[in-house]
Parts: sequence; structure tokens; C-alpha cells
Amino acid sequence: MENKSLFTPKEGAYSKQETPRNIGNKKLEMIVIAHYVLGVIGVIVSCFALSKSGLGMSLIDQAESYTELEKLMHEVFGWIYIVSGVALFIFGEVLSVCLIVSANFMKRHTAHTFSIFVAAITCTIIPIGTVLGIFTIITLSDKSTKELYKKHKTVRQPQ
Repeated sequence: MENKSLFTPKEGAYSKQETPRNIGNKKLEMIVIAHYVLGVIGVIVSCFALSKSGLGMSLIDQAESYTELEKLMHEVFGWIYIVSGVALFIFGEVLSVCLIVSANFMKRHTAHTFSIFVAAITCTIIPIGTVLGIFTIITLSDKSTKELYKKHKTVRQPQ
């Protein structure tokens, strides 16, 4: 019995223009576009995390009009909100920039490992990032896509 994968194309399944390599390149192009789009949206949306820091600042600012225990609680929760808002903002911005850089690398067929790493981290953005991350990992693990990366690696000349 032959050991065939479910994803192995049947003979004659492609026209002369649609080879597995071309289809792998088309899939990669669509994923590159999705990475650019999610990266730009992420840059914009992660700025909303700063509103959480603003809420923390207002908690600290209003703490003066309360009793000592309430004042302490307002200050503690205010600082928790400030730190978590800034941390979410930084994480969102770094991940968004990494998505854009990864898309650029995938477009040029370089830094295969970096792109897989960013795709794995992208899975934390539920639900869109999870879908994009999984499809990116599957596409980058595909044989035709690996051939594109190998082809590009051997064509480059050392500078």
C-alpha cells in the first residue's frame, strides 16, 4: 500500500500554469497581505490600551478625596491599570511591527524561522490571529513553500 498524504495532489490536477510551486507562492502572497493588514490594524488597536493607563491615572488622581484605606486601594489599582495598559500597548506594538516585518520577509522568501515564530505568537490574538497564525504555519511548513525559500537562499550572492 502506498503511503500518500491527504494533501498530495492527484496527477493531472493542475493545469500547465498551476504547478504546486505556483500555488504555494499564491498562498504565501495571500498570507503576506493578511499579515500586512493585521499588522496595521494591530498598530492602531493597540493604542487603545493606553486608555487603560488613563483610567489608572484618574484613579490615582481621585484618591485624595477618600479615606486612607480607600486611598491606598485607589493608588494600588491605579498603578496596576497603568502598568498593564502600558504593557499591553508595548506588546501590541511590538507584535504588530513583527507581523509587518515577517510579511516583508515572507514576500522576499527569507527568514523562514522568524516567520514561523511570529506566526506562533500571532495565535495569541484571538480569533483572527489564531486563524492567520495556523494558516501561516501550515503554509510555511508546506513542501512547495520550503522549495521557494531554498531556491531564494541558493540564488542570493554573498555581499
